[in-house]
Amino acid sequence: MKTARHPACGPGCAGARWLLALLMCSVLAACGGGGGSTGNSASSSTSSGADSTHAAFTLGLSGGAYRDVTHVWVTVGSVALHPQASQAWSSSDRSWTVLKLETPVVIDLAVPDTSQGNVTPIFNGLSVPAGTYGQIRVFPLAHDAALDDAAAAKGLSYNAQVNYKDAGGIARTVPLELPSPELGWRLPGSFTMAANSGSYVVMGTDLLQGLVRMSSPDGIDRFSFRPSLRSYDMATSGAIIGQLDPTLICGGASAPAAPNCAEDIVVSAQSLSADGQRHVSVRQYRLSGTSGGFALYPLPSDTRYDVVITGRHMQTMLIKDVAVSAFSVLITLDWTTLGTSSDPIRPVITPATPRTVNLASAMSPPGSQLYFGQTLGSVTQPYEVALSNVDILSGTLAQPLALPQGPVSLATYAAPTTDSGTGVTTYPPLVFADTVPQEGSDAFSVMALGTAYDDPGASSVQAPALGTASTITVANPVRQAALGIGQIQVNLTGSLSSTYDGARLIVSDVNGVVASQAVTGSGSVVVNVPAGSQAAALGGTAVYTVALRAAGHTGSLRWVRATSVVDLRSSASAAVTLALP
Repeated sequence: MKTARHPACGPGCAGARWLLALLMCSVLAACGGGGGSTGNSASSSTSSGADSTHAAFTLGLSGGAYRDVTHVWVTVGSVALHPQASQAWSSSDRSWTVLKLETPVVIDLAVPDTSQGNVTPIFNGLSVPAGTYGQIRVFPLAHDAALDDAAAAKGLSYNAQVNYKDAGGIARTVPLELPSPELGWRLPGSFTMAANSGSYVVMGTDLLQGLVRMSSPDGIDRFSFRPSLRSYDMATSGAIIGQLDPTLICGGASAPAAPNCAEDIVVSAQSLSADGQRHVSVRQYRLSGTSGGFALYPLPSDTRYDVVITGRHMQTMLIKDVAVSAFSVLITLDWTTLGTSSDPIRPVITPATPRTVNLASAMSPPGSQLYFGQTLGSVTQPYEVALSNVDILSGTLAQPLALPQGPVSLATYAAPTTDSGTGVTTYPPLVFADTVPQEGSDAFSVMALGTAYDDPGASSVQAPALGTASTITVANPVRQAALGIGQIQVNLTGSLSSTYDGARLIVSDVNGVVASQAVTGSGSVVVNVPAGSQAAALGGTAVYTVALRAAGHTGSLRWVRATSVVDLRSSASAAVTLALP
């Protein structure tokens, strides 16, 4: 580890240190953004914010990157706070503190490698009643709502929009299809808003976790979003920065040509899942350039993570037990460094033809994730080395998932030591050794991760064939046995226009899609979903939106939404009516 202080905001910085310099420039600069007005019990102040009974609340965004995606635009219209972490949203519930922005703010969830450690302000210093809150809801404007002036001013076609390049290199613009924008995106945590003080919270979004790719009848991939947000208090946030050898990264000035170089590199900080059964990524950084620098920021200070580095044409790398130093923009400017420009991390290149996998059959529920892990050393829980969201329309993957190959390069982090006599600090180098996973050479622990109502499916060890595309069978997630089951009766009227090839009924909650079912015509459809107090205790859950999504091979797309949400917290059934478009 190295400790550095007060990075200069200029181009003289290199690699990872230049990323942190940009980060600090953004954090320490004035945090502009949309002004706001407040509803319910909140004050209407938009700048001074704090007084004897109120705190000044600033909300920022730390985004991520996704292969071939250049922008993921979202227009934020309002934010709400509640003391109870499990409280479900209702627009008629006056116990929420609602901050309605005077001018909606357009944010980009996708950022290049030089900005992923950056913090983008959503709003600055809005006044909220002092107290401790258990959740924050961020409300995006629906992609299919009338285009807001703020989105139009950015040149967007939709309030929520994805710009990406397809497999042929053609630039595409499609809506970011939000199944339940009226429920907001839930940001859990414990947020203390002190009177006469400011509170700076950052919303972290990792697109590799949240962006859902969907196949389409017109051959142009579409995207939805699986809210998987984390919150960070800027007063107690740290950073892990690092440097990979740019001469081994495809596209570098002195790097060899593919496949004799590494590409699609992702660096992640991992910790144990809530159930303690596997390691999961809590912060990711995707190298989309050739500098080799990365910045895992923000992370809670004075904590430890295992850092995993994956990519195509390279062995997976694991650095165990990495300490996050106390990097706080409000207190001190320290960070942990892994690799430097003079001694970078050097991945082992594996030039063999990559292997890819897809699901042999549709997974249920469709709002699931496919997890690949490898277990290393003396631990019993696998590390996440590949992950993909399941296509909510087909139940398989819209694109095959590439898997790493070869042994894992394993190193253990060693803290620096300082000689008490001379004051000289020694920084031990990272020493990597090839390690065969417990699953076996080129094998993985594979499982399906479902919704908030599900336990993971049974894990299986699988070794897909090298250098080829294959399909695998994975056990579905299992609905938690203690949950009650409710029924939503959807009455469909009319007939589907010939403009569309088909339609799907989509039921969602605050965490994403819970159920998806094809429909062909008018009639009654019953959808079983979790209901009751135990389902409601999982975090703003057991409240659903119901919609129809119709699409055609000419690119036609339409969402038809129920006029009100379905609340099954204390009821076992409900009915809605939707007209086929």
